[in-house]
Amino acid sequence: MFIQTVEIRTPRLDEARALADEWSARTEGRRTALRTITAKDRHQDDTYVMFVEFPDAEAARANSELPETGELAGKLTALSGTPLRYRDLDVVDEVDHRTPTRKTLDCREIPSERGCGLTISGPAEEVLEAAAQHAVSAHGHTDGEELRASLRESLRDEPPGR
Repeated sequence: MFIQTVEIRTPRLDEARALADEWSARTEGRRTALRTITAKDRHQDDTYVMFVEFPDAEAARANSELPETGELAGKLTALSGTPLRYRDLDVVDEVDHRTPTRKTLDCREIPSERGCGLTISGPAEEVLEAAAQHAVSAHGHTDGEELRASLRESLRDEPPGR
């Protein structure tokens, strides 16, 4: 993963967002940026940092070479009245400090003659209960501790953002 930061100083954030939205629409299907997070500096008035995530440095370079990207940089610089500040960062470590609270159980990962494609997600006990009911009604299993132990082993943490 590769992160490019872009710092802009402007009291006109709404206009900067509109320019970024226009760039996004014009580069649909060609841009390589995965996502952008914009943060406001709490200690410097009218200062914002955009964190733009890319799969790698090559993808960032390709994105920078789009004519629309150069146009956006020029418009943001004009809006700011000061040069934009960039940093190119190779991600060396990523730690997710959130505690997963939701679980998922995917029938596709459990061997079955039926080839079921159901996925259930939610709080662990609710997923376990729904999965047991599904296993009995759709797959003909008998509810009991053995079934629930097997289902419990199949529970996975739900990926963040779902």
